[in-house]
Amino acid sequence: MNKISKITKRDIFDLFNNGIKQVHYFENSIYNCNYHGRLEEIEFLERLYHLESMESSDHRYLNAKGDIWQHTVNNNDYPVNWVFKDERFELFDGDDTVFLDFICEIFHPEVRDESTNWRLFFDRINELLKYDEFELYSYQKISGREVFTWRVYSEKHLYLIPYSIRQEQRIKSKDIKLKLSKELRYQILKLLEEYDELRYFTDETNWNYTKQLSELAMEELEKFYIPKNYENNHYVPAKDFDCFIYNTSPFSVLDVIEAFAYLLEENSHFKERVNDLLSHHKVSFNLTDGGEIINTNDELFQLNRKKPVREPGLEKLLLIAEEEYTKGNYSTAVEKLWDAFERLKTYYSPSLDKKSSAEKIVKEVAKEQEEFQRLFNDEFKSLTTIGNNFKIRHHETTKIDISEEIHYQYFYKRCMALISTVIKILY
Repeated sequence: MNKISKITKRDIFDLFNNGIKQVHYFENSIYNCNYHGRLEEIEFLERLYHLESMESSDHRYLNAKGDIWQHTVNNNDYPVNWVFKDERFELFDGDDTVFLDFICEIFHPEVRDESTNWRLFFDRINELLKYDEFELYSYQKISGREVFTWRVYSEKHLYLIPYSIRQEQRIKSKDIKLKLSKELRYQILKLLEEYDELRYFTDETNWNYTKQLSELAMEELEKFYIPKNYENNHYVPAKDFDCFIYNTSPFSVLDVIEAFAYLLEENSHFKERVNDLLSHHKVSFNLTDGGEIINTNDELFQLNRKKPVREPGLEKLLLIAEEEYTKGNYSTAVEKLWDAFERLKTYYSPSLDKKSSAEKIVKEVAKEQEEFQRLFNDEFKSLTTIGNNFKIRHHETTKIDISEEIHYQYFYKRCMALISTVIKILY
């Protein structure tokens, strides 16, 4: 994954090299921030890299840890922020995940210096990353202090695109199936009625008028299709909201739920209640924080959501892959999934390098059974070869083209099978 431009990376490095200028009462102030915060450089880098397994750039030392100590502690002759340009750390030309993990670690509570204006640097970096469609955000707290990870950034949709429209082809091909019982439809209707508030408007002639939220929701759907319900053995244009919910296509019911979520905006309570209803009736759909319905069956080999992936970068890659797959963007989904596979190999880093980490994972998954160890070892190697030889993560002309969607789907399912198995055992 290489979406972050070198321009953005240089701009971020310059913040640490030059500081950030702020104007206060017509006076300029320069704020500075060390990337390693209140830690020594080696102490910080060992949180992310296994320095003793990395090569030395000084022939007098066996590994990176030795030469870094020599030139940052003993002699202190490395330039400030030398690590940004050191190819061993892959910050300038490496994968986005390496760069983003490095940035997140800078702002970890155990690293950052609370006496500095670190939040200024955090906000400025976030502004820069959003140009390349990433953002940093708080996902948990330690001792009341925020811990940050990263995710793909997307602005809130300015308009609603209903689920049935987004998934039109997959619904027509019956790749997605859905049934809603009469009981569930009744409970959904009652829930929507609780949120069916009256909205006040003024037209161009300053005439005041009102509309129910249910009316506005139907108007949102009318931008894409004529809402219809089943009546006297025919589908007819909907005239009554209750009748519509009871007798329309189950996918149109999902559209209405999304329309309510869109109109209610940031209403987490509505989302939770919708999901409780769907879960109670064993309907494999979910309303996300962004107000979109997703099909949870598209997590092909269900990861155990009650015991989520502890490593946030890996989880984000898997979620991106799942999202792209549900949209039918199979090539992107496969690319993200292979990024996740490569990241999974580093599970035991930094104590072990990538190769040794992968070997240990195989032993764990095989449960010390020789035949299974051979099987999983072969599968790890096969998937690595596929990722290297086909146009999945690399797109040089020497790589093998993938022109058929069914082949992308095969690669996705095969890689997901291994990843989900490993996660269930390791996490």
